[in-house]
Amino acid sequence: MGKKNSKLETEYSRLSGMSEEQLAAENTKVATELANINTKISSLTEKVTMLAVEIESIKDSDKEEDKATVADKTEKREKLNAALEEAKAEKEKVVKKSERLQGFSKNKVAIQRIIAYRDKFIAQETALKEQKAKNESQACKCCCNASEEELLAQISELARSYRGKEGSLIQVLHMAQSIYGYLPLEVQKVVADGLEIPL
Repeated sequence: MGKKNSKLETEYSRLSGMSEEQLAAENTKVATELANINTKISSLTEKVTMLAVEIESIKDSDKEEDKATVADKTEKREKLNAALEEAKAEKEKVVKKSERLQGFSKNKVAIQRIIAYRDKFIAQETALKEQKAKNESQACKCCCNASEEELLAQISELARSYRGKEGSLIQVLHMAQSIYGYLPLEVQKVVADGLEIPL
């Protein structure tokens, strides 16, 4: 499923960079491809039908040459049937491509907005990871040798000492950040519990 979504995202990213003229040209190209496949399917269907009629007309003959002809025409019909199935499968792919292209054209602005939000989210997530790594490397030097439990206990004690003091949340969070290095959810919970406020 992930591979399919990746292909779709890649296709939508490619399409979102196209101008209206380029999208129209792409639509025309796909429509032409679909028309060519339909022509191929019609031609193959007609040939299979003609061979079936020819086979039916001579299949009951006792002549050796007719039996050889039936075998030859049956083999040709099987090959044509295989080609016909391939053409139908190809048509399904082109129809899906056409539907995606039409859907993209119809919803281009919304899809471009979604792609932009996704890219922005990825960039923010990357920046947060980099900031976290930077914060961890710049953590308070006096607490660097303390275990995580000791740091959380220190933050809890600090938060309890400010319990009931109005407007102390930001101040406690700043102090907790200076002790721990950053404010993960675990530290926020310890502060909230110590101040007896909801998270």
